[in-house]
Amino acid sequence: MTPYARARNEALRKVDFGLTVYTALVLASTMAIYLSTIFVRAMGQSDKVYFSRSRADALQHLQARITGQQR
Repeated sequence: MTPYARARNEALRKVDFGLTVYTALVLASTMAIYLSTIFVRAMGQSDKVYFSRSRADALQHLQARITGQQR
């Protein structure tokens, strides 16, 4: 992530729109998924970002979050 993108992301993260946003990322089993996981944990967003290796699993996770069920 570039310094500009990081700064813009940080600025947007501080804005409170009154919404809760959950994200599911589908990534292949590569070093990218491990590095992304570390980055998200360092940003303190690990409760809102879900990493998956399959689209079906990611969609199931998001549906569970929307309906209020915890996985």
